[in-house]
Amino acid sequence: MLSEQDKAAKEAARLNDERYLIVKNLLNDVPEWQVAQCFRRDIKDVREIFRYVMAKVNNYLFALCKPPIACETISDAKRSRANILAILPKLNLDVRPKFSRIVSEAVTPSNYESAVNDIRR
Repeated sequence: MLSEQDKAAKEAARLNDERYLIVKNLLNDVPEWQVAQCFRRDIKDVREIFRYVMAKVNNYLFALCKPPIACETISDAKRSRANILAILPKLNLDVRPKFSRIVSEAVTPSNYESAVNDIRR
């Protein structure tokens, strides 16, 4: 069992993780180019880090049997900014997501048959 000091140290390390800081800045309306410049990365790297962290967020929610957050793009993620920022310190970003292909699909009257058939497979 971890002591309170160990838990606090682990959380502090996670809050200082560069990936956490990149996503936090993106969610707080800092432009991609500026985040890339501040962290001395390419914009492509920043986008890849964002996708990885959002996959970890949805992986975390899936493991807790909670609904996923629509966060394919930065603008989508900004709509759930408070929830994502609350989840980020709980994530171990050094471990690959356990569930690699979580797909969510909105079921509408026009696609309900394909969604049901996908589930049956």
